[in-house]
Amino acid sequence: HNTLQIFSMDGKYLETIAGFGLPANVETQGNLMLVPELKACVTLLNEKNEVVARLGRAVERLDEVKDLRGKPDQWKDGQFVHPHDACFAPNGDLFVAEWVATGRITKLVKV
Repeated sequence: HNTLQIFSMDGKYLETIAGFGLPANVETQGNLMLVPELKACVTLLNEKNEVVARLGRAVERLDEVKDLRGKPDQWKDGQFVHPHDACFAPNGDLFVAEWVATGRITKLVKV
């Protein structure tokens, strides 16, 4: 549950990438792959499947995250709660949709 499995387009298994906090989806743009993780993180990988950036990873919060989805009064500004989907805008900005009681979408501006 904390891995990504990589296959070729003809279905041949290529590799397993470990170290994720319940990856929920993937999105690609150019040589980047965007992986929203249900445990409060969004990860960007390059074309070699190497981590380029981890956004929002707060290891000390991983156990409490599962209990925060329905408690908006406990959400912290600038921190993800439960990223469920993410996508690239054409200019490289990121949009992250979270699976929380009220729903929440965060825009991250490419700099």
